[in-house]
Order: sequence, then C-alpha cells, then structure tokens
Amino acid sequence: MIEGFATLTYLGIGGLVGLISGLFGVGGGFLLVPLLNSVGMPMRVALGTTLLAVSFGGFTGAFRHFQRGNVHASMAPVFGISAVAGAQLGGYLACQAPEHLLKLVLGGACAAMALRVLTDGRRERDGGEIRDDPTTASLAGFSVGAFSGFTGSGGGMLFVPVMSSFLNFPTMLAVGTSSVIVPISALAGAAQYWSKGYVNPWAAAAIVTGMLLSSYVGAELSNRMGGRRVKRAFSVVLAIVGAKMVLSGLKMV
Repeated sequence: MIEGFATLTYLGIGGLVGLISGLFGVGGGFLLVPLLNSVGMPMRVALGTTLLAVSFGGFTGAFRHFQRGNVHASMAPVFGISAVAGAQLGGYLACQAPEHLLKLVLGGACAAMALRVLTDGRRERDGGEIRDDPTTASLAGFSVGAFSGFTGSGGGMLFVPVMSSFLNFPTMLAVGTSSVIVPISALAGAAQYWSKGYVNPWAAAAIVTGMLLSSYVGAELSNRMGGRRVKRAFSVVLAIVGAKMVLSGLKMV
C-alpha cells in the first residue's frame, strides 16, 4: 500500500514537472529536487534520481520543439558536448559537498536567473542577429553542465537565459535548443551519482512516465503562448523555487 502510494506520488510529481519542462524548455530538475526532498527523499538521492529522470523524461518535449524548428542545428552539438563534460565534474563535486550548500547554491541561482530572465528583453526589442560563436557556446555549455551536475537541475534554467543573452537567440529558439541539450547533459551527471549509489531507479521510472505523458503538452502550450509570456512565467517559477530552497538551506546551517 505504501509502495503504491509512493508510486502515485512520483507519477504526479513527474506529470507536473513534465508539463513545465515542455513549456519552458528546461529539464525540470530545479523543481524535481525540492519536490522529492519534500516527500522524504535524501538530498543526494534526490539529485541523482532527478538527473536520471530528466535525462529520459525530456525527450518528447525536445522532439516537438525540433519539429517546430525551434532548435539551432549547428550550436546544439557544441553546447551538448561541452555540457556533458561539465556535468561529469559537477556530479563528482556534489557527491562531496554538504547538503545545505547544495540547497543554497540551487536556490541562489534560481533567484538570480529569475531576475535576469525578467529584465532581459533585448531580443524582443532590437531584433539583433543571432551569434554563431562556438567558443562562447563551449564555455557556456561546460559551465552550465557543471552547475547542472552539481545541483541536479538539468541546466535548462541557465541554458535559456545564457543563449538569449550571450548568443542573442530568440526566446523560442533558446527554449527549443535547450530542450535538446538538457537530457544529454543530465544523463552525464546522473552517471556520477549512480556510481556512488545516489539514484533510486524505481522512483525515476515513475517520474519519467509522468513526464512523458505531459511534456509534449507543455511544448504545445509554449508555442501558443509565445516568447514574452513564456519568459515572464519562467521568471516567476524560478523566483518561487529559489526562495524556497534558500530558506531550506539556511535552516540547516
């Protein structure tokens, strides 16, 4: 009975996060980690399980964005390869770090990115050209990948504003390209946690099932809402999650 209830809980969590993943082009880890931790899963297990779930649960949303032409074909591989390398490093460091530090870093980053996303409307205003800069993409991919491996976030919450700010991607192109990179980067980070025993594969399977059922719907809603509304909604979600994680981390200090 308890196991059945836990499975339903993970399915529900996966459905909610999958919807948000497809909507905002993120892996959903920034929500999965605090949600799993709040239902009793240890922090490092929540991180590893989240990365595994994100890696498999985001592919339907990514496919839909690819169909819509929201993926930058030449820059996506550059981001992806560098993000994989960074995620391996981030996952290794997280296995050594104290739990309260993991929460503070994740929460602080969410809050900072919420402000960045909300105030950066440059692409919608000036219509500048997209920058095809492999060096910037590689450095950004490695940095975001390392962060995603350290926090279990998947990296989407950083990939979107980084692509918009430094490479001048339109919001929808950043969302679509991010949705393709995030699952690959997350899988690389999950491998580090798995090697330390910090992954619950049964919980991940239930979460993935929920995510697969809803991420396609999220991607459809994203295209209907348009760039401006997606950006505003994304910033609100980031701010709320960031505040919650910071407060939780401070209580442990």
